[in-house]
Amino acid sequence: MNKEINTDHKLWQEICASNEKAFSIVFDKYFNRLSYFTHSIVKDHEAVEDIVSDVFVKLWLNRHKIKLTTGLKPYLFTAAKNTALNYLRSSKMNLCIEDVPEKDMISNVSADSDLVHSEVLSEFKELLRMMSPQQSLVIKLHKLEGLSQKEVADKLSISLKTVQNHIYLAMKFLSEKMAAKQYDLYFLFVILLPAIK
Repeated sequence: MNKEINTDHKLWQEICASNEKAFSIVFDKYFNRLSYFTHSIVKDHEAVEDIVSDVFVKLWLNRHKIKLTTGLKPYLFTAAKNTALNYLRSSKMNLCIEDVPEKDMISNVSADSDLVHSEVLSEFKELLRMMSPQQSLVIKLHKLEGLSQKEVADKLSISLKTVQNHIYLAMKFLSEKMAAKQYDLYFLFVILLPAIK
């Protein structure tokens, strides 16, 4: 077993024991590597940031369920590849949806979905208030205003790594809270965020 695999194995054991410091080490070690790899598939810098962040959020949330059979590094790269391919498939689907007349889409929206939308929106706003002011601001700029992580860093005069850490912590917080309410995180960010002011 080479040194990197041995180190990753120990870090994974610590992550499974909910050691956030070990998770941060893995995040710092692999974020850029996964970003370069994912960019070769997606070719969209902003999408890459979200895809790789999503891989790490899911890694943390599912740490007690994931069974690593090939090691941490192969798992992360496979997860990044699959998430990137899902993003591409979703993008193609969205392009097809744009061809559907708006009135036809609106007619298919039920009163129930409006009620769920309102309920989740209210819950999300409450969760934003529970975050630190900096985390809340970073999420609003990145997710609501559509700024890239680099643009957020420039706007707030903080480092890119600080922005990435704020996004990771905010996404982790939101994931855990929304999971407790049985809301889907993708539904939250894809459907609700454009409507939040």
